[in-house]
Amino acid sequence: MKILFVHNHYQLPGGEDEVFRGEAALLRSKGHEVLENVRTNDEIRDYGIWNRVALGLRTVWAWDSTRKMRDLLKLEKPDVAHFHNMFPLISPSAYYACAEAGVPVVQTLHNYRLLCPGALLYRDGGVCEDCLHKRVKWPGILHGCYRGSRFATAPVAAMVAVHHGLGTWRQKVNQYIALTESSRRKFIEGGLPPQRVVVKPNFVHPDPKPKNGPGSYALYVGRLSEGKGLAVLLAAWGKLQRHIPLRIAGDGPLREELAAEIEAKKLRDVEIVGQVSPSEAFTLMHGARFLVFPSEWPETFGMTIIEAFACGVPVIASRLGAMAEIITDGENGLHFGPGDAAELAEKAEWAWTHPAEIEEWGRNARVEYEAKYTAERNYQMLMDVYEGVLAGQRSDQSPSEKLATPTKGIAQMKSEEFSSADSLEASVVAANVCFYREVAPQYDRYEACASDRDLQEMLDRDLDRIGSLIQKPGKRIECLDCGAGSGNLTLKMLKRGWSVTAVDISTDMLALLETKAASQGYSLRLINDSIADFLAATDDRYDVVAFSSVLHHLCSYLPVVAQAAEHLRPNGIFYSNFDPVISQHKALASLFEAFDTSIAKIVHDPADLLPGISRRVRKVFIGRDARHDRPVLGPGDLAEYHARTGLDDMRIIELLGSKGFVVHEHVRWTTGRTAVAKFINGRLGLMKSFKIAAQRSLTV
Repeated sequence: MKILFVHNHYQLPGGEDEVFRGEAALLRSKGHEVLENVRTNDEIRDYGIWNRVALGLRTVWAWDSTRKMRDLLKLEKPDVAHFHNMFPLISPSAYYACAEAGVPVVQTLHNYRLLCPGALLYRDGGVCEDCLHKRVKWPGILHGCYRGSRFATAPVAAMVAVHHGLGTWRQKVNQYIALTESSRRKFIEGGLPPQRVVVKPNFVHPDPKPKNGPGSYALYVGRLSEGKGLAVLLAAWGKLQRHIPLRIAGDGPLREELAAEIEAKKLRDVEIVGQVSPSEAFTLMHGARFLVFPSEWPETFGMTIIEAFACGVPVIASRLGAMAEIITDGENGLHFGPGDAAELAEKAEWAWTHPAEIEEWGRNARVEYEAKYTAERNYQMLMDVYEGVLAGQRSDQSPSEKLATPTKGIAQMKSEEFSSADSLEASVVAANVCFYREVAPQYDRYEACASDRDLQEMLDRDLDRIGSLIQKPGKRIECLDCGAGSGNLTLKMLKRGWSVTAVDISTDMLALLETKAASQGYSLRLINDSIADFLAATDDRYDVVAFSSVLHHLCSYLPVVAQAAEHLRPNGIFYSNFDPVISQHKALASLFEAFDTSIAKIVHDPADLLPGISRRVRKVFIGRDARHDRPVLGPGDLAEYHARTGLDDMRIIELLGSKGFVVHEHVRWTTGRTAVAKFINGRLGLMKSFKIAAQRSLTV
């Protein structure tokens, strides 16, 4: 395989540069041809005034790097382009050259640059996520998060915002590689397509082999820079009640300041070794009792952690980000609270005075390295990524979703296919797939049923009542969440200890649900299929079958309700909520819905306000689609199929009654996506939603 490696080297070498070289060497050792397209930030030192001014524009679109990339792709015709760092001299414009040449793109996410101008999710000594959910990262500009300068931060924020608007992050990268599951969840939360982000950790090669002996000092290896927790490290050593030698290996902007502090506080047990080569770092690790990793930002990985593991050295690290994931407390290391010097001192003293336990943890660390972080294991994972993008698969399903695959290939629907599907039902299904591919990252903030506190409290009350109605003492209540989405209802069921099967046509929404459930320690069964197809194919029976803001997405909702009723056990509960009722004032309701949507856009998605208005104006002039009896510009016009016309809730009640169900609750209430819309609609009553809770007879 011919692979093009693309990387913008830093002025001070770091972990990203090391990974770039290591992966390239590994692939060459396996017989692959590896080309390199590199720039280095050392070039900036020689820039004149004009080039420095132009650097801001080049950060957004580096025309010279893109031209060079086009020429290289045309000449070499690689199979895959693997990007490591493209900031600032290469820029995301290089992705477009790859797209033009038909070369799939893989991007390793070494830092949080796409979510945070400072790249660390760190500010003023602590974790900062002010920019995480914002398309325009204006808080980062306000605080000057890149190099302490608002002027320098603005181009970084512009790069992220412009390419968000162009769809670059979602469309021009075939596969992102996150280094840990925790960083994958964070990137998905920040808006990357869940199906395009896989986890592949870094590796250590060549194998340094485990150390011999207990070790005679504590060790820090890394950059001497802000956010690495070095002030906390020295503060902890100032609190120690015994002598524990500490060696600090590395270089960076804080070196002189650290040396002065060591001198001022008379920390005679602390020695700054300075910059060391990789082989010298391993020599230091072989002589260490434990490594200290006190970083104050949620690192995406930690190369020195797995290097220490490879040497059989346990690690004491802050309980944050990758550190919390890689290190198992009490097994191959210890955690302490980020920034807590007293706790770090306590953990360091315990580790120093328990050499037998530390030696055992060192052996455990070595086992962890051999299981997860060797070159051989990493090579296979990397080839799986390459082969996936070459096959055009884009890893559309996350690991748990692969347990249950769709029956009609709906996860692979493209945005232009929704209107050309064979049947009306299929076109609505496809439209929902395409629609949620775009809106999944913003769903929880935009939809009232997921973000409104009053509605969330109502859901909790409803589930409590459902639990009391079913009465299964000592047994788990088994639930089917139809159209589970991002987990608004599912997570509440899991919190109660119920067993949940979650069905949804959108892999993007299921990936969000999977991430949320995993972060809270829950396990569930995920099914990627249409509700109708799943119900037709399964023989399973449930205690609860639920629909939360789902029925109006279905082309034919009554047959699905009938199917759902058949999958309930005697005494089981049918529950549906957050679907619109047929309005008594359709014209006024339509105008109010447009107002409601516009206010919600202003609050939650202002960048789409004018485009949204433009779409509505265009629909006035294009006329009605004969097949769907409505103007159709995009998948959103079909995805919420009955959102504007409403559902006949009385027919649902009649259907359930014919199947032996007793209705415990049937209510309607006025709705609105924002507080303003809710207040106005509460007085006008133009738009209403309904809720139904019905129980199947014991004798059915």
